[in-house]
Amino acid sequence: PPLPPCRPSDLEALGWVSQEVRRLETIVKQFLEFSRPPDTRLAWVPASELIASSTPLVEPLLNEKAITLKRELAADIPRLFIDREQMIQVTVNLLRNAAQSLLTGGQISVSVAKENDASGRAEAVLRVGDNGPGIPADLQVKVFEPFFTTKEDGTGLGVSIVASIVMRHGGRVEVESRAEGGTVIAVHLPLPQDGKPT
Repeated sequence: PPLPPCRPSDLEALGWVSQEVRRLETIVKQFLEFSRPPDTRLAWVPASELIASSTPLVEPLLNEKAITLKRELAADIPRLFIDREQMIQVTVNLLRNAAQSLLTGGQISVSVAKENDASGRAEAVLRVGDNGPGIPADLQVKVFEPFFTTKEDGTGLGVSIVASIVMRHGGRVEVESRAEGGTVIAVHLPLPQDGKPT
C-alpha cells in the first residue's frame, strides 16, 4: 500500500534531525582536525587568491542575514608561502564566526596588508572584522582556548583550529579592539625574506 503523506509535523521533525546530523558531523570533523592536524603542504599563493577562494564559501550565510562584506587587499602584498587549503579554512572559519555574531544587516570586513612585527620583520596581516557586539576584554584571552565558546551550539574548536593552523605557519592570531566596537581577529603571517620562505 502507498505510504501516507507526510504531515507538517513530520517534515519539521525530519528537518530538525537533518540539522542535528549536520551539527554532529561538524563537531566530529572539528574534533578530528584538532586532535590529528593534517600535514602542512606549503606553496606560493597570492593573497588575492586566498580571499577570492574563501568568500564564496560563506556567501549563503551572508545573503541569508543580509550582511555586507567589504574586501580590502593592499597592492604591495607578495605571494604567501602557505598551505592554501588550510589558510582558506582559517579565513572561512573567521568569516563564518563573524557572520554568526551579527544580527541581520550587519557588516564584515576582510583585508590583507603588509606590516612589520615588533622586531621589524615583514609580515602579512589578514584581518576579519565585524560591527557586532564585540568580545568582552576578560574573555578575549580565552577565545583561542580549546572548547571555549559563547555559542549555545558551538564546539569551541573552530577558533582553536584557526590558531593551530596559523602557528604551524609560524604566525600568530590576535584579537584587536577598535574604537567603533565590534571584533577584529588578526592573523599575522611571516612574509618571505628576499623571495625565500622564512
